[in-house]
Amino acid sequence: MITALILSAGISLQLPETVEVKGTELTVGSVATLQGEDPALLDRVRAISLGYAPAPGYSRLIDARRLSAELVRALPGVAISVGGAARCRVVPAVRTITAEELYAQAGQELRRVYAEVDARIQALGGLADLQVPEGNENVVLRAKPQSERIQAGTISLPVEIVIDGELYRTVWTRWEVELWEQRYVLRRPVQAGEAISARDLELTRVPLSQGFREPLLDPAAMEGAIARRSLAKGTALRASDLERQVVIRRGDTLSLEVRRGNVTVRTLVEALKDARLGDRLPVRVQRTGKEVTAIVTSSESVELQLQ
Repeated sequence: MITALILSAGISLQLPETVEVKGTELTVGSVATLQGEDPALLDRVRAISLGYAPAPGYSRLIDARRLSAELVRALPGVAISVGGAARCRVVPAVRTITAEELYAQAGQELRRVYAEVDARIQALGGLADLQVPEGNENVVLRAKPQSERIQAGTISLPVEIVIDGELYRTVWTRWEVELWEQRYVLRRPVQAGEAISARDLELTRVPLSQGFREPLLDPAAMEGAIARRSLAKGTALRASDLERQVVIRRGDTLSLEVRRGNVTVRTLVEALKDARLGDRLPVRVQRTGKEVTAIVTSSESVELQLQ
């Protein structure tokens, strides 16, 4: 009975001389008009793939005889007739993605990555508008950073063009990133070997060169600091610019001040390595043997601030 129904079913296709299609894949239903009495069979024929859709600027020819032979092989026992044009030229529906759209998508993602820092992000340009096939669904632009690492300098960010859920092409955008940070700079020029104190510093916003991301120097740690080299006025100081005096030796007994809100507790600890003012120093509590890390505040004391 089922075989008889299949054999009695018939499908007729009409090929136009020219047809414009959407998406990146051709189906019978995208190039031909179908008629028949069996809705399920019609849907099955419409969904048969004819391979790739032409890219913008190109076209494909669908030959009626070859299409008829392919359908007979795909649906044995089904009466299929192909009429209309002997050859159908298929051209793509095209959408233009502007360079502005690509940079807008990439810029939005970069601003997310750099949201927590003081940064200036500038597109370097160089992209042209791009023609892509119009999708059956909306064309999606998706920026994907290669890394979440914060860095200054020239960086590249890819933007994926997704058509009907499939990656169609990746376009690379280029950007110049400047990072800024609050740093202590010298109020005056300093000669190599000269002492530097907190009075010689002022806090200001300075640009960071690539790779220059060091912890902010604590002015309290400047006591006894000596310049390793001659430094100009306005120089943003790095720890490597200074020779700081060791004020604590490994094994020294120190007073640890632990603060939490308005509560302060003091206890004796042992230094586990040499340290300078402002350093983070591992210490061992003498009473319990527990090890913690505290900030050096003097040659005799360290401090631990609890949340």
